Amino acid sequence: LWVVESAGTLFDRLESLRDLHRESVPTRYYVAVAPEVEKKVLQEGYRVKRRCSIPCSATPTEARQAFARANAEKGQQLGPLERPTSARAVAIAITLPPDVDVIANKNGGFLLRTQELAPQYLSRIRRAGGSDPG
Repeated sequence: LWVVESAGTLFDRLESLRDLHRESVPTRYYVAVAPEVEKKVLQEGYRVKRRCSIPCSATPTEARQAFARANAEKGQQLGPLERPTSARAVAIAITLPPDVDVIANKNGGFLLRTQELAPQYLSRIRRAGGSDPG
């Protein structure tokens, strides 16, 4: 004996599959930048030039670690006249825009499927002691 349904939640149509996916993922991610560009990023937004997506992390600590790894790799490739950026990183919180998808990065962390984040989606993180970093 088979029961066949012709109505109910199984047949509801979503306007977007993003709505279904958003319930299972965090809405806050983190990216680390050099302290000297933090103010500019918070004012003008975050853009990538050579990538199709923005790499980010689930926690501020993971973002800082990824920044340190990227700087270590970049430091090995610098020419004799190039100056390395600061080894210290500042984590910036990202509130996920409604039209941006998130995918898991094969090397750990996440990728935001966009090349630019507007400043209203970025915010400074307060330190554990409650004071602004800086």
